[in-house]
Amino acid sequence: MDQKKMGKTISFLRKQFNMTQKQLANRLGVSDKTISKWENGHGAPDISVLTKLSISLDIDIENLLEGNLTYPDFKWKGILVLNYPENIHSYMILQSLPIVEFQLSLLMLTGINHIIIIGIENEIAFTRDILDIDNCGIQIEYECANVADMESINAILERNNSRYGIMMIYGLDFIYGKDLTKLFRRVIYNSEKPTRLENYQYLPLSICLYPQGTYRTLKNFDIHKEERFEKLILKRGIVAFHIQSREDLWDASVLIHIIERHMGERIGYLKDIAERRGLL
Repeated sequence: MDQKKMGKTISFLRKQFNMTQKQLANRLGVSDKTISKWENGHGAPDISVLTKLSISLDIDIENLLEGNLTYPDFKWKGILVLNYPENIHSYMILQSLPIVEFQLSLLMLTGINHIIIIGIENEIAFTRDILDIDNCGIQIEYECANVADMESINAILERNNSRYGIMMIYGLDFIYGKDLTKLFRRVIYNSEKPTRLENYQYLPLSICLYPQGTYRTLKNFDIHKEERFEKLILKRGIVAFHIQSREDLWDASVLIHIIERHMGERIGYLKDIAERRGLL
């Protein structure tokens, strides 16, 4: 472990989140002098605060200890297309949250806080009314478009992918499991090709990731042409499936209820994620 390299990483990420040494110290329950020592390479965080520190700085513990900062200026946007099965809408409840909030939570877990929501006019209007993103540390833009019109979707992708990487959700999936953040970030930081998620049964999901500029390699986006993407297979233990009906929506709600009741977790709450990511 190179303490100086790790100290520079802590300093850089703290400043990225606009935190003072005192603010970070308060989060961790240590003194600001301790933070200063770490950043100057004169000491290392105790194992008891490593998890809190990695969450506050939005970095894996392994990369934190090694002082790895891969592509720190590589920016990503999220694109959420409100493309739902018949009789399912963004404002419907998935356990205790609107569907659209659960979908936004997947983007926030990845560290993306600039999101474009695309949908037909009525769906966009409903979404604006129900979303409460104050103090969530995210910026949302809305674009009205026919979600079945691939030309409109392609135009938005092309306009943004020249300057940003894009994580795109085009459809409705339920995804839950440990280390999702690490999994998504591995693609964001290391992949050079467009990537699409598949569950452990090799069924394609509705989430695609385009590193900066790679959308052009596909020329035109078509969610149905899976062979054009690299595959990221979600490991066993991560529950992932398409929601194609209200019965599937009910199944997902039951799963969330069981997890929250018996594991003490809150799933999909934007403010909770923003607090853990240091976005508040």
